[in-house]
Amino acid sequence: MDQTYISFEIRKLIRQKFFLLLALVISIFLLVGFVYQFYAQKQFLNFYRNEIDKQILANKRDVHVDGNTRQIFNRMYQRELQDLKNPAQYFKGYFRSIENNQGIIRQASVLPYSANTVGFDVNYFSNGTTNPSLGWLDGSNSSDSIETQSTAKEMSIIKNKKLYFLYPSRLLSNETIFNNYISAPNTLGLNYNTRIHNYQKSARLYLSRFYTYGWNYLYSILQNQFLPLIFYFSLILVFTYYLVSEFQNSLSGTWLLTQKISKKKFFFVKYAISLISSMLLVVIPAGILIFITFCLGRSGSLNYPIFFWKNDPLQAGYYFKTIGSSLLVALPIVLLTVAFLLSLVFLFGVWFQQIWATAIFCSLILFSSMFINHWIYVPITYFNTSQAIDGYSYFQAGSGNQSLTMLILLTATTICLLIGYLIFNKKRSI
Repeated sequence: MDQTYISFEIRKLIRQKFFLLLALVISIFLLVGFVYQFYAQKQFLNFYRNEIDKQILANKRDVHVDGNTRQIFNRMYQRELQDLKNPAQYFKGYFRSIENNQGIIRQASVLPYSANTVGFDVNYFSNGTTNPSLGWLDGSNSSDSIETQSTAKEMSIIKNKKLYFLYPSRLLSNETIFNNYISAPNTLGLNYNTRIHNYQKSARLYLSRFYTYGWNYLYSILQNQFLPLIFYFSLILVFTYYLVSEFQNSLSGTWLLTQKISKKKFFFVKYAISLISSMLLVVIPAGILIFITFCLGRSGSLNYPIFFWKNDPLQAGYYFKTIGSSLLVALPIVLLTVAFLLSLVFLFGVWFQQIWATAIFCSLILFSSMFINHWIYVPITYFNTSQAIDGYSYFQAGSGNQSLTMLILLTATTICLLIGYLIFNKKRSI
């Protein structure tokens, strides 16, 4: 009897056009996004080459620069342009630059590369001087020093493991949080609006070129503030209809009554099917993506290092985790977040027994997470997935870790389900 009822529920879900459409949209979105990453990286490289060309031209025209310095910088620019043709070649050259210069010098004569990195304020020939001002290399303040040190450490890991498939990153400190870069300090004397525009442009370019390959791309989606919310919203629409339509479908209700399906079995079987199918909507498209990128030789490596802030406020600092270990933490958090979201759908679904009332109320709760700071013990804040899996959020909050996140989500899910079942059990409808 249980198998018959479970099969009945599965067929009912599959017959929903929205569910199949959502599965197709997710798969297409991942693949199209992956293709777009290659296009975006090409766009970045073209933009960056143009920036270097501008520096070469400006260097030739600047009357304040002596001939020797101009020659040194032109060699640097030309070498960088040549190495940009290949990620591995470019990585090695840039690594030498970081390794030789982190926080100690300002002399252009020993720099193998220009420091004209997108996303930083670097002014080479300000106030008519002949020495470049390498603000982020000279360790002039603590944030710049951390930036340089973390970049050097990441590149050392990549070098030791020979993971030369991406161009080096320059924005490591909590690199995936876009808002951290749109209000950074500026030394060029630009007005506020211009400064914000420049940093937004730089951050977009940076984010579009760093996560190109399969595993990196997949992890970047989890770190995005908006894409998971869109996915969660889709789940609300699909499974609100799947649950609440039972209260408005007399044929389905009659079948359940004749088969003597208990309310307990009805409630928890539907929830289990909703949860498992939601997980499949995450895992299967991701698996297809990785398989295709692997066949193309573009899946990258699970050993690639990802920057994290330490969660312990008594030991403030940073460390590196592999993409593999990061995904082992991120995916369970996402799945537990889905479980919590579905528990809210079932709670308010049996309470309101109206499709649009349930969908609207759950959606308001979902999108409220965008406007709430990271509160460790408030489960709805974890709908902001980038906060839930990023160590920097815990660093800012002063306590907490990913294990605590999982426990809070699991507890909240259990409570909502029990309350939903108790409400449903007292209802006279099915």
